[in-house]
Amino acid sequence: MAEALVRYLAVDLAPIGVRVNALSPTALDTEGFREIFGREADARLEAANRLSPSGRAVDLDDVVGVVEFLASPEAQMFHGQTFVLDGGALLVG
Repeated sequence: MAEALVRYLAVDLAPIGVRVNALSPTALDTEGFREIFGREADARLEAANRLSPSGRAVDLDDVVGVVEFLASPEAQMFHGQTFVLDGGALLVG
């Protein structure tokens, strides 16, 4: 549902120079993640790490890097996209 909203907003706002995209990261070790998943948090983070063909978990620096890129002039032609940040885990299962 959020992805559909991103696409609709991107179409409506692109003519006035506003880019709308979404970032969909895998499990991140944050306070909020730990609060939501409680005792299951470590197991979920370990599973996300194991599934990643890149050999490591996604961290907040990865998220920041993608957001910085999407806000840069080099990304000016990205509109209405959802970027999956999972180290390639979606590719393998």
